Amino acid sequence: MGQDPVPDRVWQAIVARIEPQVAAKRPLLSGLNLVAIACVVVAAVVVLAVF
Repeated sequence: MGQDPVPDRVWQAIVARIEPQVAAKRPLLSGLNLVAIACVVVAAVVVLAVF
């Protein structure tokens, strides 16, 4: 059995499996984050209005 070089596509597939998989990050101001920020702003305005 000879020592044939590994084809590039096979090598890239091996490297892709070894490298850590990073999940795609969602935008900062999405869904629940936007609602949470809005609640904090409303609470801050209410507190400042009362005092």
